[in-house]
Amino acid sequence: MGKCHLREISRGIFLMADGEAIRFAAEELRRYYERTAGLPLYITDSTESAGFVLAVEPETEQLTDRFQLEEREGQIWICGVNPRSVIYGVYYFLETYLHIRFLRPGLESVPVLGEPVREIQPVTITAAFPRRGFNLAPSDPADLDLAMKLGYNVCTIGIEEWEANREDYLREVRRRDMLLDVGGHCMDSFLNIRDTFREHPDWFGLYEGKRMDLQPCFSTPNTVALFVQNAVNFCRRNPEIDNLTIWPNDNGSFCQCEQCRAAGFMGTYFRLLDALKEALKAEGLPVTLQHIAYNAGLAWEMIDTIPEEFHTDTLVAPWGRNYTYSLADEKAAPRDKRFQRIIRDWAAASRRNGVSLSIYEYYGDYWMFSALFPPLGRVIFQDTAVYRDWGVSMLRSLNFRYNHTIASAYELTHRPLPRSASLYEFNSENSVMWFNIAMLGRALWNPGAGYEKQAADYCAACYGSRAADALALLDTLEKVLAPLCEYSTTLFRRRLIDVWVRDIHSKNVYETLREWSPEIENLSELEESIRAVGETRDRLLPALTKTAEWDGAPDDPAFRRLWELLEYLRYLAVKLDSIHKQYAAQKHILRGERDQALLLLKEALLEEYGICGHQAADCERWIRQLEEQ
Repeated sequence: MGKCHLREISRGIFLMADGEAIRFAAEELRRYYERTAGLPLYITDSTESAGFVLAVEPETEQLTDRFQLEEREGQIWICGVNPRSVIYGVYYFLETYLHIRFLRPGLESVPVLGEPVREIQPVTITAAFPRRGFNLAPSDPADLDLAMKLGYNVCTIGIEEWEANREDYLREVRRRDMLLDVGGHCMDSFLNIRDTFREHPDWFGLYEGKRMDLQPCFSTPNTVALFVQNAVNFCRRNPEIDNLTIWPNDNGSFCQCEQCRAAGFMGTYFRLLDALKEALKAEGLPVTLQHIAYNAGLAWEMIDTIPEEFHTDTLVAPWGRNYTYSLADEKAAPRDKRFQRIIRDWAAASRRNGVSLSIYEYYGDYWMFSALFPPLGRVIFQDTAVYRDWGVSMLRSLNFRYNHTIASAYELTHRPLPRSASLYEFNSENSVMWFNIAMLGRALWNPGAGYEKQAADYCAACYGSRAADALALLDTLEKVLAPLCEYSTTLFRRRLIDVWVRDIHSKNVYETLREWSPEIENLSELEESIRAVGETRDRLLPALTKTAEWDGAPDDPAFRRLWELLEYLRYLAVKLDSIHKQYAAQKHILRGERDQALLLLKEALLEEYGICGHQAADCERWIRQLEEQ
């Protein structure tokens, strides 16, 4: 076996299979090869003139993506068990031998080499997880390009978003041979809840003695019939869907009618799914179904009640866990150990019933992390190793873009965005969210690759000579910020952001605080986190500022990307200080110390004006109420 040189290898690409995804693989290879080597590639119909051969070599019992890269008589062969595996093989070649890195939207590291490729080492690589995806909200069909480059193979999308942009998504899915998961909280999509409730309130849940549209009544035959018919029609219109995931409404307000109480929520939910599965089978529609085990509203009966027999694939969502440690870490909190037991029980039940087990994680959920978004690369690698050992076949993560989250928060509270919302820009989406997505993509192929090595590789490509500074900052932010997620429970009652959102139905600050007072009595953990972030800022700021003295630093893209991280750190220091003052003000209000509370709230308001202003309107309102007392 010899060496293949970029400038000596034949410039033809021979395709031993046909299809849109194989042609896409060849186009990706051609495009990046030409940018890196400065030499043209072309598609050839002759193996003799080919330097690259792309081939699909399916396996009889192939459960996941696998590709092979090797040199055969001076040619580089990239073979996959399916067309998308060939694409992954192409990206592996580009990364390994041309040193290209795919980092985040609009950012790739594509060096110009001209140097010979070192000897091709034969390798066969199999993804650790058969199905790998993330939900990005709001999403864009263009995101699928980076998703594939980062190692994901599933497009996961809500029904409404799919129907609104079907052709755009379908085009990107087909050219990459991606799998398609559609669904989510889809009761409204298949029941048209508002209109149906107006005409048939008895089809919906009896909750606290009143029919309400919070959850359907799955014991009502008409409800089930309407849902099943609309879901079947949807699948008939969209035959390209591989998996339909059906979730109840995002709350724990279950129907309390006699039949639903007798069967339990999970019992009625599974009856609905069984009816839909039989209807899909009768129609000859091959789409698979997936249920969710999810503690909506921290209603644990939705996640730790496991039927003896069920016929749909399982998706477990450990909402509200603490990301300081992996779920299996001995130092995990009691609630996280409960999640561990629940997931292992669902894994055993899924194996017993012959269905798959998936996990829905929240590594990118700004909503849960209270916009104090931590890098989670270390926990991600630890988690994926554990999930693989537990028999998880698919792992996907929810990711909210920050601006969307702000809009959602204010939509929920029926308030307009404050005038100061655009005064301060920080890009934690670029600096942190996409870092987490990249780390998860790598871990889903090989959890044993090691966080330290993968993070260092990412930072070297993204931050260049500033890689060590960036890596140190990301590590510090993970240690400091990850523990703060515990304040997001119980279901937002201890949220670090939106401190005042929880009182939206209250007209009196004292009334609200009497209801919530047990949660704000102890500020020691929050104070410790604030201190740690402040110390981190003080420790890193001089070193990072000093880089501005280096020649060419202001025009260095790597420096500017490092500055994004620093700006996010500055935001965190101010935001946490504002939050601390708001919680401390609540404590003073409970004690009847009105003047002290007002002073702290006014200081917090000034800080909010200096950053994104998300809580400015809330502070203003509470100040006004206190001044009127």
